[in-house]
Amino acid sequence: MSSAENNVEQQKSLKEKFQEFIAKRETYSLYIFPPDSSLRIWFADLTSQGWFDFIILTFISANCITLAMERPNIPPWSLERYILRISNHVFTVVFALEMFMKGIAVGFWNGPDCYFSDNWNRMDGILVIVSLVDTSVTAIVGKKSKIFGMLRVFRLVRALKPLRVINRAPGLKLVVQTLLSSLKPI
Repeated sequence: MSSAENNVEQQKSLKEKFQEFIAKRETYSLYIFPPDSSLRIWFADLTSQGWFDFIILTFISANCITLAMERPNIPPWSLERYILRISNHVFTVVFALEMFMKGIAVGFWNGPDCYFSDNWNRMDGILVIVSLVDTSVTAIVGKKSKIFGMLRVFRLVRALKPLRVINRAPGLKLVVQTLLSSLKPI
C-alpha cells in the first residue's frame, strides 16, 4: 500500500467507515449472517415447514386459553397463578425464538422480504418485544415496584396475540384484509 493510499485510509472518519461496513453487509441478516450462511439456510428451511407453523399455532392456541384464564382475583400464592406465570414465560420464550429464527432466515429489516417488511410480522414482533420487556422487568424489578404498575398497562397488549393466527391462516387473513379495506370507503 502506498503512502498516499495509507493517508486516505487514515483520513476516513468513523462515520464513513461505518457506512462502508453497512454497505458491504447489506444482504446480511443482522449484518452478521451472509445469505449463504448454513445457520441462515437451516432457519429458512425450518421456518418454512408446515409442521413448524402447526406447532406455533398450537402454542398460540394454548396462549389464548391461558389469557382467557387470567383474572385479577387469583391469589398470588395459588397453584393456578404459578402455572399461569410459568406458561407466560414459556410462551414468551417460544414466540421470541420463532421471531429470532425467522429474522435470521430472512433478515429483520434489510431486503424486500425481511421480517419487519410485513405488517403482520411488525405487530407480531412488537407483541414479542413487549412480552420480553414485561418478563424482564418482572424478573429484575419484581412485582412490588411502582414502575411495574405502570408497565402492567403494556401487558394488555398481550390480548392481541390471538391475532397472530390471522397471519398463519391465509383464508382468515384474506377475510380480515377484505373487511379492513371495505371499511375505508365507509
